[in-house]
Amino acid sequence: MNRHGYSLVELLVALFVAGVFLAGLTSLLHGLSELSREVIRRVDEAQAVRTVWVTLDEELAAGRHGVDWSLEGERAIVLRAFRGLARVTGQGEGGDRWTVAWVGHREPVGGRDSLRVLTAEGRWYTAELRWTGSGPDPMAVDGGDGGMLGARGATWEWSHPPGAEPILARVFEAGRYSLEDGAFRYRRGAGGRQPLTPELFDANSGFRDEEDGLRVRLVFRDGDATEWHIPRER
Repeated sequence: MNRHGYSLVELLVALFVAGVFLAGLTSLLHGLSELSREVIRRVDEAQAVRTVWVTLDEELAAGRHGVDWSLEGERAIVLRAFRGLARVTGQGEGGDRWTVAWVGHREPVGGRDSLRVLTAEGRWYTAELRWTGSGPDPMAVDGGDGGMLGARGATWEWSHPPGAEPILARVFEAGRYSLEDGAFRYRRGAGGRQPLTPELFDANSGFRDEEDGLRVRLVFRDGDATEWHIPRER
């Protein structure tokens, strides 16, 4: 006599085997999901460290400790951030206006940016950039490196000491880098704080002024930590 279908025992065995298989597959998928989250977390942390490292190394190297940048407590650095370099090519209309050929990370802004001006006598002085306007075509100036804009001509106005001839000007903006509310942030002038990284850090992150440089310590919310030293003289 031919038998069609399955017995109850055979069906129960099949269901049991299928259940074991599904449980193993679920466990495998869960493990892969956890691994994926761990990889993403480590990539985010590595990218955040790189952002802090590269940004501070570049910004602080362009200035002098105690003059162009200093600590504000243990969580922030206030600085005059370097934004461009101009070569004075002539005098414009008016005693305080000069034509320049410049390269920079962005267009200078009158009333907000400041200058460190070098005179022909080899002296530096600080001035507020009061006004900017279009100028003649620039003379040959190297540019295009480090994400900077190519050489451009302009007319700038700043308060200039009488009797001194300006030959070079460095452009700065007032800024503040901080490790606050879980992220590495930047504030330009009196503006709001813009996050440069995701909110990954805990309250133990910060900066410490040392005799020969700056100590940066990043502590992540998962407990991982890293720190490094930025030398003062390079």
